[in-house]
Amino acid sequence: MSISTSRLSRWVVALPVAASLAFSSSVGAVTFKPIKKCGTISTAGYYKVTKTLTFQGSGACLVIAADNVTLNIDGHSLKSSGGGTGISITGANAFVDFNDGTVTGFAIGIEDDGSGAVVQNFTSNNNTDTGIYVNGASGSTFGGFGANNNTNHGIHLRRANNNILHNMALKDNGSFGLWAELSSNNVINNFVANNNGIAGVYFGCSSSGPAGGGPACAGANSGSNVVTSTGDDNNGFYGLAIDLDSEANVIDGAEQSNNNGADDSYDANTNCGTNLWFNETHGTTNQPCTRE
Repeated sequence: MSISTSRLSRWVVALPVAASLAFSSSVGAVTFKPIKKCGTISTAGYYKVTKTLTFQGSGACLVIAADNVTLNIDGHSLKSSGGGTGISITGANAFVDFNDGTVTGFAIGIEDDGSGAVVQNFTSNNNTDTGIYVNGASGSTFGGFGANNNTNHGIHLRRANNNILHNMALKDNGSFGLWAELSSNNVINNFVANNNGIAGVYFGCSSSGPAGGGPACAGANSGSNVVTSTGDDNNGFYGLAIDLDSEANVIDGAEQSNNNGADDSYDANTNCGTNLWFNETHGTTNQPCTRE
């Protein structure tokens, strides 16, 4: 399936202005401070990575600790032999443009613990845990990226609310393409989540998906999320799965979900609870309310 930007008839997403600016001529006169090694950015300003950064050990290669940091990775790579985090964002309003740079070989590629970040144009592949970990962050936007071949998850949202993730490929991850755990009011659109070990997309509390969830997820709501224009094919068990007590989610236009191991669409709530499924094209489901 190709990623389309035309299937937003029901849901209009207003992306932060910074996402459209990238590094245009309007910032051409700004002096970027060069980054030549791993470290912590503790002062607001403009920064540019000037070479491949190689990291060993725990901690993070780059920590954005200050608010209002603009970071240009400038097409370079951040690499690790299997530990630590590529970029850790703890400040507010970070703007990170990779310009097609990569994060690879870490435990976690990118971790967002802050708020209002914009991170774009990157791949976070072959990390030993998760490509992107949005941990308690709010109001952030991730766009134009791939999170593939990670040992566990492409994206893990945990207690993360009011974020936008768009135009992405989440493939060949060990467990989930995207796992939303205790996370609400997020917009996730225009993406594919194929060939993941358990599910393309999962809303729920269990690292093993619905098989370990069900009653264990009672009261653990990942709700009021909107998912549009997705294709979830050839995953180990589920294309898109919503576990017990994750309610008020809107699934609009999962235009292709086929050939998943158990169900192409799955909702553990009786009659889908308050979840709404629209415009679905898929083969198998655990209950007919996912075929609205």
